[in-house]
Amino acid sequence: MCKNRTAPLSEQGLIVRKSNQFVTAKYKTSILGNKIIAISLTRIQLENGHLIARFYPSEIKTLLNATQDTNIYKKLCTLSTQLAGHVITIEDGTNFRTFSMITNVNYENQIFEVVFNTEMTPMMEKLQSNYTSYELATLISFEKNYAYRLYEILKKDSWKIKESKNGCAVVSYGVNELKCALGLVNLDADYIKSALRKRVSWDNIVENIAKKEDKQYDDFNNFKTHVLEVAKEEMREKADIRFEYKTIRKGRGLKVVEITFYIYANNIDKKIEEVIFDKKEKIEDSSSDYAELQRRIIPDTSTAYEKVKAYLEGHGIDTAGFNYSIFSTLLDYADNSLDNIFHEIDYSLDVPKINNYYAWLVKAVKNKYSRNEPVMSVYGETPTIRAEEFLSEDDYRDIWIKKKKDYEFEKFKDAFGTTVEELEAEHSCKELIEMFIVFKMRSLQN
Repeated sequence: MCKNRTAPLSEQGLIVRKSNQFVTAKYKTSILGNKIIAISLTRIQLENGHLIARFYPSEIKTLLNATQDTNIYKKLCTLSTQLAGHVITIEDGTNFRTFSMITNVNYENQIFEVVFNTEMTPMMEKLQSNYTSYELATLISFEKNYAYRLYEILKKDSWKIKESKNGCAVVSYGVNELKCALGLVNLDADYIKSALRKRVSWDNIVENIAKKEDKQYDDFNNFKTHVLEVAKEEMREKADIRFEYKTIRKGRGLKVVEITFYIYANNIDKKIEEVIFDKKEKIEDSSSDYAELQRRIIPDTSTAYEKVKAYLEGHGIDTAGFNYSIFSTLLDYADNSLDNIFHEIDYSLDVPKINNYYAWLVKAVKNKYSRNEPVMSVYGETPTIRAEEFLSEDDYRDIWIKKKKDYEFEKFKDAFGTTVEELEAEHSCKELIEMFIVFKMRSLQN
């Protein structure tokens, strides 16, 4: 039974905001993958330069109306291999970039985590001047992937409906470009990636380069029947817009090369509206789970550094020798818990003599001095030795093992164009740690 509500459906629920560049990007994924991406976009956090979204699998089941699905873990595991490394191509009319949209998908401690490529940052942040808004409840109601993607693409231009005299927005797309945008061409194939890097046209990729097994609905009649008509019907049933279209034929044989879409406002059936509204309520009900999750996640290290620095200064400790390298090491040893660092800072106030405060603090956090027997050391004047020089080879090896699990590690390795084994053969763990920290600092500054 539909509950009373005071605002129209379009004014309720969570909003997914995507830059128009992202909406028209070319990538391939499943309907489940698209829905996970949509949910992720409602809760992206910027952490130490990384775009990260987290949620519980049980929450996903609720949002996707799959509460009876006993194989959600297996599906997410399969999905993770599909999402990680998926290629996306972004265009601005004169230039384009091709890169992996999602770099990592992790499941640990009952938390599902999606890590977006930092190349996505311009499309995720500061979208006030260029975005299209969708209601998440409407998006996750779609069952057909082509309807989902075509809705995103056409919704981008739906604002023109109100400005037109006949209540119709008109937009055209080349058939081959549209096929790539809908995920009908496997842009993950290495030879297609190579063609994209050479700026080969969409027409050339679809018609001459893509192998038969790497593209779908090559015949336009099949494309029309299984993609356009299916999307048209599902959008008419569930979405706030609907469309009609006409084809444009050119060249020898009058081949269909372009499609013009006519986009109209749509009034969906009340029963469908109730279904979507129920999904909207499930989204809101999941907010308590999400709030709990937020209390459990790793702190935002872009601000955590400042928090630790402020805590040190608040306790009268000179921060002239405190830098991001030391902070990163502390965070590694503290299992990403600021409280563990704060405990050792508090404990340091009762230690009468300390030589090189930050070298001592690294050791204290690693060995949990505050929870063990008191440790005495000799106090010197102004520290002149870097904290890292007090660490043993075992310490460096432990830190390096942790660094290799960092989200940026693959980028770091790729920057050298070599394998981990070759890097470790040429450099000590200490040198590798310093190289990695410099790489990360440059990434944060760019």
